[in-house]
Amino acid sequence: VRIVAHAESGTPDNFTAWLRSARNVEHVTLCIGGLSEPIPFEQVKGHRSTLRTLVLDPRQNLIDPSSVLKYRPGDLRDIVEQCASLQTLGLPLDLRNYQCHLRYTRSHQIKRIIPTCMLETLHLRGRDQSPQRSRVDAKHLARRFLLKQYSYASISKRLDTFIGIIHHHDPVVSNNYICPPRKTQARSHVKFNVKSIEDGSLYATLIKNSGLRLFVKPIEWTSLHLTLLDMEFHNLPPITQPVPTVGSSKATIDLSASAQALLAALNTLLETKSTECRIRSMLTVIPMLYPQHISFLGAFELHQYFGGRAYCIDCPVQAAWDVTPARSSYTTASESTSLRAKESVEGPIVEKIGGHNVRKQPVLVYVDLKTITVTRRAGYKPPRDDPPVRRLRKLLYRKVTPPNMVEDSFLAAVILALAQRPFYRAAPPSADKPLMSSPRSSSLREPMFQDTTVCILVVNDMEPPARCFVL
Repeated sequence: VRIVAHAESGTPDNFTAWLRSARNVEHVTLCIGGLSEPIPFEQVKGHRSTLRTLVLDPRQNLIDPSSVLKYRPGDLRDIVEQCASLQTLGLPLDLRNYQCHLRYTRSHQIKRIIPTCMLETLHLRGRDQSPQRSRVDAKHLARRFLLKQYSYASISKRLDTFIGIIHHHDPVVSNNYICPPRKTQARSHVKFNVKSIEDGSLYATLIKNSGLRLFVKPIEWTSLHLTLLDMEFHNLPPITQPVPTVGSSKATIDLSASAQALLAALNTLLETKSTECRIRSMLTVIPMLYPQHISFLGAFELHQYFGGRAYCIDCPVQAAWDVTPARSSYTTASESTSLRAKESVEGPIVEKIGGHNVRKQPVLVYVDLKTITVTRRAGYKPPRDDPPVRRLRKLLYRKVTPPNMVEDSFLAAVILALAQRPFYRAAPPSADKPLMSSPRSSSLREPMFQDTTVCILVVNDMEPPARCFVL
């Protein structure tokens, strides 16, 4: 026999009458919005030999501000101790004001009888949110609250589950608000083979340092990520040679149209212009310097891969180019540039991976660090009328802000994403979900890990460096 009662006001006479006349009651679910008097628990104790599930929601009446919670820890303790067959106990969990529930959720007697925690019902926290988003938020908040309140080390194995009830803002509660636990088919989850994880990979680093806050957006990476991944920034001496000779203005006028366009684009990079102007200038400069060595990829989002999942970087690179194999007929005005580009292209060939001979193909990426800084600051923008939250976000922003803009940990995330890119297929676009499933990998096997030196070329414009090349 399952009894489900729903009452917004009045007295619990109808419920107790049903409870007195029923026999072999196994599941009792009661949802009340605030009654004038408490329910006599003696009626519930009368079914102590058969009662297996008890879910009570003795919350405050949202309509009547004078109503209060009417149950003490002793009432719940007596029911649990006298009902030998009780397996599931449901208690109210109000995320809007959970302080009023601490008087019985912190009881040591209740702690000892609740071994595990789960959410049996998920109710929307607001009508302005989509159902799926609200369920995710409610589950996340409830789990944090429960893990903070309960110490599982001192809990016995008396009950099987703990049901947290999440309240809606609306005082009207639906009849199917609470339901007894049902046996559902277990969902299939992607399981990663821990034995096949290569030491030093991103996934292995997360598992090894599971107690640290590492799985965050790449734009929130700190020096801790660099330390654990064994990545370092080494400042090289500035390139001051060759120094161009100062010519007359007439010589500048005699330049060809392409040379003048290149000169104007380079001057734009040194001026304080908008992000769009700097990106357009970079798109002009690179194809002119490397007309046959560069294949433009456009502005695209990079992803980090953890086994079979892709984590999207929320701040894409501004432009990217693939470096194509050098040709013998290729010449430039600067012989050193030609030799350096040829050496970077003709790298060693990886042995057969998936039936193909794969060359280590370099890639050239343009990252505008001013854009990264603006995006990071926007993520911690404090509200105007909330001083405590403003101070907290300001503190968090200082923690993720690098002391030197050139040594931004976000660049390390970009480098790792570039290294993983050839070995995974393009992940599907995601508008609102940063974490998505991407079980399909390319035909290439995972490469052997090796240390790689990445060159970052910075333009010094007498201000904090703002533009970087990653090669």
